[in-house]
Amino acid sequence: MSPRNAAIAGYIIAFGKQPCVILDAACGLCPILPFLPQNFISRYVAFDNSQYVQEHLPYKGLSNFEFHRLSFEQFFSDERFKHGFFDFVLY
Repeated sequence: MSPRNAAIAGYIIAFGKQPCVILDAACGLCPILPFLPQNFISRYVAFDNSQYVQEHLPYKGLSNFEFHRLSFEQFFSDERFKHGFFDFVLY
């Protein structure tokens, strides 16, 4: 998975505006985040339905990181994300 995540991060860095806003759907433990410079991200919104992810996610302390424990159905119906703009959507 590391080469894949590094390639995706490279694409974001090469073609994204700086700073960018990223949505990571079904994020797992956000394996792409170590490959992205923190000053490149203005907002990283991640959601996953897993209790394990919620308890073990190592990035909760970052100021530009948001985690929400939601299913896809909950995410799409959540008013907080109706008008959100994301430069990249990861799934």
